[in-house]
Amino acid sequence: MKPISVRDDLVEDIKFIIVKTIDSVKRKLDPNKRTGCFEIFGYDFMIDYDFTVWLIEANTNPCLDESSGILKRILPRMLDDAFKLTIDRDFPNPLICDKLELAHQIKNLKAQIQT
Repeated sequence: MKPISVRDDLVEDIKFIIVKTIDSVKRKLDPNKRTGCFEIFGYDFMIDYDFTVWLIEANTNPCLDESSGILKRILPRMLDDAFKLTIDRDFPNPLICDKLELAHQIKNLKAQIQT
């Protein structure tokens, strides 16, 4: 039996299953085409002795209780990433935007000086 890579084998299988489940209900997820909102789904998987990934269930209201050490590390990061992908796009941090704009202006000035 060949070695199993969690990243290359199992995570790819999990991603495939998630994409298929979202694709199967995509017309029902946001029928009113609302903007400025998002939803967090919870997926439960099982991996058997043959390293086959099985979907147990998908939740529209996942538990976000930090009931273990690993969840105390993962959940805040997951929520922060979700906010970065959603809220921060609509309400960007002005300090970060100002720094990016300044960096862009400096780059343009350097290009003008070189020509």
